[in-house]
Amino acid sequence: MRYRPETIFEGYYSWEALKRLWLSLDVQHIQNPAYNADRGPMTVYALRIHTER
Repeated sequence: MRYRPETIFEGYYSWEALKRLWLSLDVQHIQNPAYNADRGPMTVYALRIHTER
């Protein structure tokens, strides 16, 4: 295993779709995940949903 510094770039956008509903899109780009230069780079996508009463 070749050890290298892990670097992460993250961007997200949160949108109030309705009065009590928020949707968030998230993207993370990870260079050398787990400090291992033999793996990656990788990109992770996420969708988050938040509701309130």
